[in-house]
Amino acid sequence: MEWASLRDPEGDYLTVVRAPKGATCDDLREIGEKYEAEVCFIDTPGHHSPEIATLIKGCDGVIIPVKPRMFDQLSSSKTIKTLLETTSGDRILVVINETSPPRGIMEAPAVVETRKYYQTLYPDVTVAQTAIVKREIYDIAIRNGMSAIELEPGGQGAIDLRRLWIEIRNYFNIQPARGT
Repeated sequence: MEWASLRDPEGDYLTVVRAPKGATCDDLREIGEKYEAEVCFIDTPGHHSPEIATLIKGCDGVIIPVKPRMFDQLSSSKTIKTLLETTSGDRILVVINETSPPRGIMEAPAVVETRKYYQTLYPDVTVAQTAIVKREIYDIAIRNGMSAIELEPGGQGAIDLRRLWIEIRNYFNIQPARGT
């Protein structure tokens, strides 16, 4: 059983579909049309491959979550470099994930350093202003097949995710849909 089948279809405007292995851009468009999708997000493994590169070429944008750790930065840098061979930097949004919380009104040092790393190496690539802090609520939500917004709507994790969604929507010029 897929976790998506456990979600409440009445309270959710997000449709989760598993594409067959080796699906092409045309396959994904056909699936999107079947479900009357307004926006399609493709969640892929965290490494670069020829199959992923093919899908990315057909996308309007790419979101790359990165952790503020040296090995993650080196790995994602290889992906970004490869992407920039076939697409422009304005189609890429880097999101800093699983970071330390802010210190008062200042961003955590790891966020500042990570942001500087990507902005220095890839000045045409945007790093999201919203950084996702490592919170236990995300782990609890995932274990229960939910999002932090569903589990704790007024919590800081939900606030962070809503803020990130607004930033993603604005960056990629996604028009608001029902419930957003």
